[in-house]
This record gives sequence, structure tokens and C-alpha cells, in this order.
Amino acid sequence: MTNLTPTSDVYADPVPTPDPAEPVRSGGIIGLVLGAIRPSLQALLNRSWSIVNGKVLLRGLAVGLNPGAAANPASGTMTAFGAISSTTGDVSAGQDLVAARDVQAGGVVNGASHRTTDANGTMIATGPRVAFTSVGNGADGGNPPPVTPIPNQLRPVNTPKAWGVFRTTDVPVFAEGIGFLSGGIQGGDPQKIDIALSTNMASEIYGVEILTRRVDNGNFVGWANLVRAVNKITIGYNVDLTAANYEITVFVFGRQS
Repeated sequence: MTNLTPTSDVYADPVPTPDPAEPVRSGGIIGLVLGAIRPSLQALLNRSWSIVNGKVLLRGLAVGLNPGAAANPASGTMTAFGAISSTTGDVSAGQDLVAARDVQAGGVVNGASHRTTDANGTMIATGPRVAFTSVGNGADGGNPPPVTPIPNQLRPVNTPKAWGVFRTTDVPVFAEGIGFLSGGIQGGDPQKIDIALSTNMASEIYGVEILTRRVDNGNFVGWANLVRAVNKITIGYNVDLTAANYEITVFVFGRQS
């Protein structure tokens, strides 16, 4: 009787293994005894056995309805003419690039790099924000040393940390912006304004750009001194900030951990 045990290598040429007590037949069923197994049946048995054991090994795979001549996957690749989805697990590429015209993710897309462009090569972010979740202080990190060249690169270190517009006689003083908690005339000194950051800076060394003008006539006013702390900025003037409505615009750049 023919031995139906699958060959150990699903890629090997399927060779039937007849029982020595049985003559090798051309195929078919004689008295419900299976004769010589056909190569195509042996190949199917091999693959079915792999599926039963939870594993399928293929040199290349093309999936789709009538893919035609386009279905010629290279060794070690998979071509799908429809969607590739996983409802409970991950779809991953351990070493190489995952390239797609459209990537839609309800959660997090993990990897060393992600590229999404339109037909003109423009990078597109369709979500509401871009977040740097891993910063790092090395040359390849988000906060590299100050002497590190980063031509045409966007990293946390060169993104604005806060901007805001403050009007000294308005309520609230903090009129518009992001990255600040509040702003207010310093108690006991009407020539100074305290502006609180919503996220602390990594140190007291960071960049602050300040533009100040009177709202009633548009004249610019220079500030006299600046004190930076990790959590707030204090700007001093030579004028009483409560005597008129002064509009102070502030930009902050620097490192945050």
C-alpha cells in the first residue's frame, strides 16, 4: 500500500513511496486500496501537512482574482492584488522597507522610518499631529549635540516649543498661542511680565524671540531684560505695562526631554 506520509521538504520533487507488498499502479482506487500516488497529489499532501502543523513555506506568493501576467512574485516575496489585513496580529517587516501608496492606521505605525508622499513627492500627514516619541541626545537622535549638522532635517531640537500672543491689559493676558500656560504682569513690578511654559525646557539655555508693540498706535517697544527658567520666562521693560495695552509676541525654541 502506498505510504501517504508527506516528504520532509515541501520544495523537493514529490516522489511516491509505495509499499513493497503492493504493486505500483498507475493510479486510481482498486478495491479501495490507493495505488501509486500521483506527483500532484503528493505535492498537495505536503502542503496540507504543513498547514495542519501551522506552517506554510513558499518561495513566492501571488494572491488575487485573475492576476494574470502581473503575478510573477520574486523569490521570498508576496504580491497581493487586494488588501492584506490582520484583525488580531501584526503585519511586520523585520529588516526591509515597507512601501505603499496609502497606509491607513488606527493606532501606531512602528519602524525606523516612514515615508508618505503624493505623486509630486510631497510628504503628507493626514492625521492631526506628528509626534516624536523617541528623542535621544546622540548625533542621530532628536536632540543631537549643538555642533551636529542636520541639513534639511526636521527633528525635535529645531521645532518650535511654544508661541504666544500676550496683551497686558486684556483678560486673560494670554490671548493666543500654544505651549504656554499663562501670562501676567508681575506682582509689585508693572514693568515685568511672567509667562509660564506648559512643558519644562531641558535647561535654562534656550532661544526666545520677543516682539512688542502698543496696540493703540502700533509702535514697537524694546524690552530691557530677560530671565529664563526651565518653566517660565520673565521679560522686563522700561515702561509701565499697565499704562497701555502692550501686545507681546513670544517664540521659544530649544530642547525638551
